[in-house]
Amino acid sequence: MRTWKVSLASACWILGGYGIWSSLALARAGAAAGIPQLEAAGAAELTAALAWVLTGCAAVWTLSASAVLSFANALWSASLAWYYQDETVWLWCGACALLGALAATGAWRGRKRRRSAQPPTPRGVPFAAGQRSSR
Repeated sequence: MRTWKVSLASACWILGGYGIWSSLALARAGAAAGIPQLEAAGAAELTAALAWVLTGCAAVWTLSASAVLSFANALWSASLAWYYQDETVWLWCGACALLGALAATGAWRGRKRRRSAQPPTPRGVPFAAGQRSSR
């Protein structure tokens, strides 16, 4: 499970770093050309890239929180892509959804693995043979 978390967090951090660099370059180009829409698009994409970095940090802590943040970031990226009509941000949206699906799958597998590690108790008997209540 640790490998799953580290690899997912690394992917989020790499994509977040690239997104930060890309959005700052976009905003810088918009400022140099005097195009306020391009500056705003860069600033909006910067929020999505910072959310990616936050998602990577959440992946180290718990995969379910990372999945929620990834899906929220996918919705935010989709709204940005629709508003600015930017094809690249649609790809970002797909990457967010993919990372969210991977995080949700990892969280589900972790829960399933934890449940299967517990020994089964007989039906109708709250305690296994030889155990007593702490009351």
